[in-house]
Amino acid sequence: MIAHSFVRGSALSFLFAAVVYAQDCVLTVPANPLTAQGLATPYTVTGCNQRDFAAQASFVEAAIFDPAANTISIYHPLVVNKGDVAGKDFITPVTPTVPAGATVGIWFGSNAMTLTLNGPGSAQCVNGFGGSIFGQFAHCNGDVFMQVSLFVLFLVESLTHLISVQGCSGCHQQRWTCPPSCWHCNKRQQRRPMPYHPRLPHG
Repeated sequence: MIAHSFVRGSALSFLFAAVVYAQDCVLTVPANPLTAQGLATPYTVTGCNQRDFAAQASFVEAAIFDPAANTISIYHPLVVNKGDVAGKDFITPVTPTVPAGATVGIWFGSNAMTLTLNGPGSAQCVNGFGGSIFGQFAHCNGDVFMQVSLFVLFLVESLTHLISVQGCSGCHQQRWTCPPSCWHCNKRQQRRPMPYHPRLPHG
């Protein structure tokens, strides 16, 4: 009898934990999520309690890449429970600045069991593959954001190096010691030094 009660109690505890923690969150993505207005529009969640952050909350983070300034700005769109009212349950978000020509990427996560996107803006997002959701992760335009930002940063780095090399042409001709930025040249025209990579512990 004692063993039976123990098994029954364990089963009830497991069921209670599953009900409390294994929540399936459904997040409504506003229209035009990659625009300033879309970023400032609160996301609403059902199936989970956003106030129980440690166990059920979902979160949204956006990055805005401005190629003209070569900068990335971070913005955190607000997530609220469905039915929450602005001015009562939350403060109306500040609209971010999205420069002309900027690329925006949005990433989602959840402390619950799963996260499913719906709503007018979800068509611009990736929530899974082959009819199956990823689980606790999703993104909107994340792949394009990474491709564009990394490509531009690569171009900037390449042009910076090219300008540095061209600025050292006189050093090569005169065979004098170059400034630190022209590390590849010295008065003896020695071979280019190998970059130094310090060894970390355990390999």
